[in-house]
Amino acid sequence: MKLLYKLISPETMAFLRFSAIAGLLTTTTLLVNLNKKTFNNIFQQRSKSLWWVFLFSSILPLLLFLYIFNFLFGEIDMLKEGKLVLKVFGLKY
Repeated sequence: MKLLYKLISPETMAFLRFSAIAGLLTTTTLLVNLNKKTFNNIFQQRSKSLWWVFLFSSILPLLLFLYIFNFLFGEIDMLKEGKLVLKVFGLKY
């Protein structure tokens, strides 16, 4: 990933980040709206009581995408991330 930083200027990298974030927000808005319509069609009358399922199914993919985005465009220490994942699952390094 550090090679990518050497090949691309900081201005271009900043432009790519902001473009990706704008695209993410637009896509997320469209997908959440589509997901809401589908959710209402599937659950019909029960959709108001199952709002937490909709929230979980909408937010989880967004958080996953943001993690991948941070992995691609950010400075991530893989050893630190690996230890964090192991700690979450209760395993030792």
